[in-house]
Amino acid sequence: MLVGERLKEVRKSLKLNKTQMVSGTISRSFYSRVEKNENMINARDLMEIMYSHEVPMVKFCQGLGNTRPQIYAYHERILYAYLKKDVDALNDIYYKGNFADLRIKSFIILLISKLEGQTEEAKKIIQQDPSYNCLQGNNWNEENLWFTFLS
Repeated sequence: MLVGERLKEVRKSLKLNKTQMVSGTISRSFYSRVEKNENMINARDLMEIMYSHEVPMVKFCQGLGNTRPQIYAYHERILYAYLKKDVDALNDIYYKGNFADLRIKSFIILLISKLEGQTEEAKKIIQQDPSYNCLQGNNWNEENLWFTFLS
């Protein structure tokens, strides 16, 4: 699926007309051409449109086809390595991974600490980095549920 087709799909799911979809971002006529895949939309405008309608970019991109975010591949590799108690694989993911969310690196350290029986070290990591605590507040998104599951 192309970006224009996905935009149209999202717009229709939100029950919006084209003017409502782009209010305050780009012109309706330009947007119409984007939906027809005649024009390209820049990332900033696309994000502004999606966020103005509370549509996460990850969700938008997932609808484009096989664009599963790399984070899910890391989740699977981390879970598999942890369940296999493979500290070497976790270390490999830690050192070779390119993570946008730095909590994942901290989390891998926690998992390695647990597998090596160094839970006191894991507790120190949590206490030193209060932003790591994904259980604060009511932010129960998919990412935080994954962290909770492995915890």
